[in-house]
Amino acid sequence: MSSWLLSLIFVLLTRIAGSYKILIVSPTLSHSHIHFQGSIADVLAEAGHEVHIFMPDYAPDEKSNGSMKAHRITLYKATTATQFAEIPFKHDVFAQNVGFAFDFPAWDCFLNTTVQYCIDILNDEPLLDSLRSERYDVAMAEGYTFCYFGIFHALGIRTKIVTLAISLTENLADAWGIPSPKSYVVMRIPISQNANQIGL
Repeated sequence: MSSWLLSLIFVLLTRIAGSYKILIVSPTLSHSHIHFQGSIADVLAEAGHEVHIFMPDYAPDEKSNGSMKAHRITLYKATTATQFAEIPFKHDVFAQNVGFAFDFPAWDCFLNTTVQYCIDILNDEPLLDSLRSERYDVAMAEGYTFCYFGIFHALGIRTKIVTLAISLTENLADAWGIPSPKSYVVMRIPISQNANQIGL
């Protein structure tokens, strides 16, 4: 992660008040995403904030939690099997037929997993009561889904921060209502895979 981003987060969170209690949701999407969120947690913990990481266990084969300094890390498992393991790039990212990470079959598997975890978390009253009792000041999650931000609302956390470990793609910008100038925002559908369908 770039040092300017870490510095910006540090400045924003330490200018207003001395110390916050922060919840970071970091699903086990992949090694890079886990370490991205973990690096944010470590910087915030170093700045004197109390940081808790909540990790929906999408990929049980991912063993790292990404953080060396978070005060608490909770791994949460779904009540039923999800389709996350069926995402082609999770098996062999270098296979020629795998395609883009956000192609439609892979995205469907990801959404299935996200919805399953969302349902499980929202139906887990002891978990919600426990998280509510922490009285978090700030909550963060990557912006691939709205689910965790809805959960933050249900927990009464007023300040929410969207993070992304990748470039802001067109579909994510549209979903969050962020302007996305076509001259430099990554396209949702890779041209190389769909050139015949779009007339190229």
